[in-house]
Amino acid sequence: MDLYFDTGAPRWVSPALMGLYSSYPVSEGTCRPLEPGENPPFGGNLSLLAAVAHECGGFDPAFGRVDKSLIGGEETVLLEAMRSAGKEIWVTGAARIRHHVPAERARLAWVLRRSIGQGRTEQRIANDHALGPIVLRLLFGGTRLFAKRRSFRQPVLVEYVVHRAYWVGRLTEAIAARRSR
Repeated sequence: MDLYFDTGAPRWVSPALMGLYSSYPVSEGTCRPLEPGENPPFGGNLSLLAAVAHECGGFDPAFGRVDKSLIGGEETVLLEAMRSAGKEIWVTGAARIRHHVPAERARLAWVLRRSIGQGRTEQRIANDHALGPIVLRLLFGGTRLFAKRRSFRQPVLVEYVVHRAYWVGRLTEAIAARRSR
């Protein structure tokens, strides 16, 4: 997927954050089955055989986006069902699409909302209500980022804040799930 930003990609968006824009990099000549444990494609990067999707339960609307909510994951749940059913998932660089990124999505506020939504999505999929590990990751999970990058420059700081937002989303969803029990 090739991203096209209305306003150009913001300088503070590191390659690690491009996934929030549905970027799933696959090199041009690639055509291979997904490796076990490898993250599957998602969003606009995904093409399915309808018969296989239906056979594996189809898209679960409980995980789809509603209104302006950035909680999703219906394709993740379906692809996991396909893997569990022994279906192969392939990736190819030959099927290129151009993904339009409007100016609103180039703002840090949108990226933070998107990251919180991703955290909520993954917590919903995990269906794990233990709060302790989430709080620890929220508080201390970013220290490795600084150690690895050895930098406090803007892209690294933004990446740190965005990752904290992800864990805020996971914590929010875990608390909501506990309250609804």
